[in-house]
Amino acid sequence: MLVALDRIFSESSINGIKDVIIAMPHRGRLNLLTQLLSLDLKILIKKLKGHAEISEGLLSETPAYTGDVLSHLSNTSILNYQNPLKVHVLPNPSHLEAVSPVGLGFTRALSMVDRTGPYNLSTSEKIGKDSLSVQIHGDAAFGGQGVVAETLNLSKKKAQKNSPGQLINQRKKSTLPHFTVGGSIRLVLNNQLGYTTPATEGRTAFYATDIGKSIEAPIIHVNGEYPEEVSKALSLAVAFRNKFRKDVLVDLVVYRRWGHNELDEPTYTSPHMYRKIQSLISVPKRYERELTESDLINEEQISKLQSKIEEEFGAALDDRQVQQSESQKQVSGLMDLKEFSGNQPDLTGTLRGKNSDIETGVELSRLRAAGEASVSLPKDFNVHPRLQKMHIQKRLQALSDKTGNLAEIDYSTAEALAFGTILEDGYDIRLSGQDSGRGTFSQRHALLTDQVVEGRTIVPLNQLSDKNSQRGNLEIVNSPLSEYAVLGFELGLSYLTSRSCLTFWEAQFGDFVNTAQVAVDQFFVSGQFKWPTFDTGLVLLLPHGLDGAGPEHSSCKPERFLQASNEPYRFESRLSQQGKQGHNISVCNPSTPAQYFHLLRRQIKYTKVEDPRGLVICTPKTILRLRESFSCLNEMKIGTSWNEVIDDGRFQEDREGSVGKEHVEKILLCSGKLYYDLIKKRKSLGKEIEDRVGIIRVEELTPFPYKSLHKIIKSYANVKSVSWVQEEPENSGPLNFVFHRIQEVLNKIEDNEDDPFNESLLSKKSASKIQSDISKRKGIELSFIARPSCASSATGISLIYKDQKKFIEDSSFLI
Repeated sequence: MLVALDRIFSESSINGIKDVIIAMPHRGRLNLLTQLLSLDLKILIKKLKGHAEISEGLLSETPAYTGDVLSHLSNTSILNYQNPLKVHVLPNPSHLEAVSPVGLGFTRALSMVDRTGPYNLSTSEKIGKDSLSVQIHGDAAFGGQGVVAETLNLSKKKAQKNSPGQLINQRKKSTLPHFTVGGSIRLVLNNQLGYTTPATEGRTAFYATDIGKSIEAPIIHVNGEYPEEVSKALSLAVAFRNKFRKDVLVDLVVYRRWGHNELDEPTYTSPHMYRKIQSLISVPKRYERELTESDLINEEQISKLQSKIEEEFGAALDDRQVQQSESQKQVSGLMDLKEFSGNQPDLTGTLRGKNSDIETGVELSRLRAAGEASVSLPKDFNVHPRLQKMHIQKRLQALSDKTGNLAEIDYSTAEALAFGTILEDGYDIRLSGQDSGRGTFSQRHALLTDQVVEGRTIVPLNQLSDKNSQRGNLEIVNSPLSEYAVLGFELGLSYLTSRSCLTFWEAQFGDFVNTAQVAVDQFFVSGQFKWPTFDTGLVLLLPHGLDGAGPEHSSCKPERFLQASNEPYRFESRLSQQGKQGHNISVCNPSTPAQYFHLLRRQIKYTKVEDPRGLVICTPKTILRLRESFSCLNEMKIGTSWNEVIDDGRFQEDREGSVGKEHVEKILLCSGKLYYDLIKKRKSLGKEIEDRVGIIRVEELTPFPYKSLHKIIKSYANVKSVSWVQEEPENSGPLNFVFHRIQEVLNKIEDNEDDPFNESLLSKKSASKIQSDISKRKGIELSFIARPSCASSATGISLIYKDQKKFIEDSSFLI
C-alpha cells in the first residue's frame, strides 16, 4: 500500500496537484502516517500510553473532548516531491466505508474554497486540476457495505465544461455535476477475507472490485508481492484519472500475514490459506534478498538501516521525550482545518450557546429586494402557468405591503428572504437533497424548469443585482435517492466551508434520516469532539409532524438527536462538562416563517463569533401554507432576532386586546405545529378557558433555553400547573429530554432566585459535587400530555389518529 501511495503522491506532484485527500479505514493508517507522512512517533507512543492526542492544558479546558482511538487519527503533511504536495488523511470511524463520501465532499470543498473548477465562473476549467481524492477500501467492505454503491453513484460523470454565470444552474448531460470531484483513485486492499470470512462467502462477484463496473471505471489488478508492478499500476491509474477526470480502481491483491490482527489465530477458520501464507517469505525479506543478490545493497547497509529504525522507536518510547509542556495549547501533529477557513474567532474565556442574541434582522428594503429577486425571471424563460399564478404572483403580492405589518409571509418566502440576504452578505449557500429544488411539498421552487426549452433551468436568486462583487452563489442540488452517502458528502464539504457557505442536507421526509444514521452518529453529532477542528455548521432540514400520514412520513425522530445532544442533565453542569466547546448540536422546531428566517441567518452569522455547530431543524409540512402561521415583514426587520421561547401573545401587554397574566392558572408548553391545534381548540372553548390557559412555544430544544423559559413562566404569578404537550408518543418526541429540565426551571421559580440560569456565573465545579434538586416539589405541578407509547412513530389508521389528536387537545385544557 505504501508503495502505491508513494507513486500516487509523486505522480500527482509532477502533474500539478496541490492537495491529496485520503479517505481510508483503520488498517494500514499508522504505517502511512509515520512512514510516508512523517507523523512524529512520539505522538503515537503518547497515545498508546493512554494520553490524549491534544495537550494536557487544552484538554483541561475542553472536558467534553473525547478523542478517538489511535487507528482513527488524522494528519496533514507537506511532502516534497517535484513540487510541494499537501496530503490530508481524514479521520474515520470504524464503521467501514463511512468516510468514503465524506472524503469526496472534502475534496469538492477545496474547489469551493479556492474558487476553482465549477466555482470559477470566469473560466471553463475542469474540476480536479488542483486536488485529488484517494479512496482506500478493504475487499470485504467494498462489496459488502451499501454506502459504497451510493458513493460510486455520486462519482459517475463525463468531463464537463462550465458556461460562465450558469455554474450551478444548468442541467447537463454529464451525471451528477454537483458531486463530481474530477475522479478518484480507488485502491482496494484485497486481503481475500473479511475478518475471518473467506472471499467466497463475502461476495457473489468473482473480483472484489466488480462493483466498480457499475460506473464503467477501469479496473487494474496487480499482485502486491511485486512492488515495482504496483508502482507501474498506480502510474497508469494516476495518468488515466488526470486525463479523463474519472474514477479508476486498482485491485491490490495481497494478504494478512497474521490474520485480522497480531493476536488472532487465522488457522481456526482458514487453515489451508494460512499454511500457504506462512510458507511464503515476507515481501521485505524477499526484496532485501533481491537487492543484495543484485549488489544494489549489502548486509552492512541493511543492518544499519534496521538499527536506525529500532533507535527511532526506542527514542519514541522514552517517557522523558513524550511529555508535552503543560502550557502547550495547540493540537500537535494532527489535521487542522482552520488553515482553510481564514481568521478564526477568539473563544478564550467564552462559553458556547450564547448566540440567541445575534442580530439577524434585515432592512425592509433588502427583504423586499431579495423576495422579488427570488421570482424574477428572464423574459424568454417559459415558466409553468400555475407557478406564475400560485408562486410568482402570490409572492410579489405578499411583498407589496408597504407597512410591513400584514402577515403575508409564508415559510417558503421567508426562506427565500433568508437565502437572498445571506447571499448578499457574501456567503454561499448549498442546498442538497431529494427534490430540494422544487421542495417535497411543492413549496420552494428555488430551481425552475423552462416549459419549452428542454433542459433549461434557472435559480432566480443567482440573478440578484451584481453590484456587490462579493455576492455568494446559491447551489441547488437535486440529489440522487440516497441519504447515507449524500449526507456524508455534505458533511465532508461543510468541514471546510462552514464559515463561508451555509450548507443544507434536506430529507424528503424527516423519517428517512434513518438511512443516514451512521453519518449522523459518527460525524454530525460527535465528530468535533473526537477530532480537533473538525467542526461542521451543516443544517439538517427534516420535515416533521404527525398529520395522519402513517409511521413512515411523520417523524424525524427528534428524540434521537436530543439524546445525542451533550446537554448535561443539570444546568449547573454545563461548564464543568462542556467547557469551551459547549454544545455539539442545536435542535429547533420553528413555528413561524419569521423564526425560520432568523434561524437560518443565525446559523451562518454566529460562525463569526463561535466555532460552527450542526443544526437540526424540524421543518413544517401541514403549516407551510397555514395562514395562521404566516409572519409579517416587520418580524424580520432590523432589531429582530431568533426567539428560543415564544410567550403567549394573548397575555403580552404590548399587544392589542391582551389579557392580564394574573388570570392564567395553567401553562401549556409545546413545540412546532401543535401550537396551532392548541390555539384553535382553546378559542373554541370560550373566554373562560382562553383567559386561564397560556400556551408557550419552546422553539429551541437543545441547548435547552433555561433562562428564557424561567423568565416567561415566572411572569405568570398565579400559575398552578404546567403541562408539556406533544403530538408524538410519550416514548418519543422531546418529552424525555425536556421534562426534568422544565422541572428544574419550576423549582428555581419556587426558590424565587433572581437570575438562577446566568451562564456567566457558572464555575468549573465537578458535576459530582452539584446536587441540584430537580425532583417534583409541592409548588407548580408539572405533567405531560402525549400519545400512548408506541413501537412505531405514528399510527397508519386515520380513525385512531383522529381519536388520539382529540384526546391530546381535550386533555390539554382540563383545569
